[in-house]
Amino acid sequence: MASAAEAAAHLDLSRVAFSELMAKGIVKKPDGRAAFDLGEVRVAYIRHLRKIASGRAGGPNADRLTDERVLWTAAKRRREEMAEAVALGRFVSARAVTLVVASYISEVREHLLALPGKWAALLVGRTAEEIDGALTDEIFEALDGLSERRISTDIAEYDREGGRRRHARTNSGDDVDGVGLDA
Repeated sequence: MASAAEAAAHLDLSRVAFSELMAKGIVKKPDGRAAFDLGEVRVAYIRHLRKIASGRAGGPNADRLTDERVLWTAAKRRREEMAEAVALGRFVSARAVTLVVASYISEVREHLLALPGKWAALLVGRTAEEIDGALTDEIFEALDGLSERRISTDIAEYDREGGRRRHARTNSGDDVDGVGLDA
């Protein structure tokens, strides 16, 4: 059994710090003039230090530590959910969408720009209605080709391949190099 001064020295604390532990109820005051049991004092102090280390001591930073752990856990869960959603193809990168759609638009543009060279000589001497019909059919063909594309599939493939694709796929599934993906 020991006095308060001996118990404080045993814990390597000042008398004031030891008195604060007693005031907070961490170390139980002995009844009356009884002495402190150094083993009980040591165990109580170690438990108090463990609570502080784990963020459960209720000190001024305890709530902050708990809040930070909750935020970190929530952020980790969101990252894992997003990674799973990407892996399942629910999300794609904006870069993939931009590059794949741009390649499709480029194909339609090339098709439309080729119309004058393809049809100019063939349409000489034709009526306005015949010219209009032929060009309208060609324009619809270009637009139908765009609507038949597997945009979502190509975007997902682009993301799966990590943006390394440098080609697009035609409607028939053939690879077409140099279309402009991943410039």
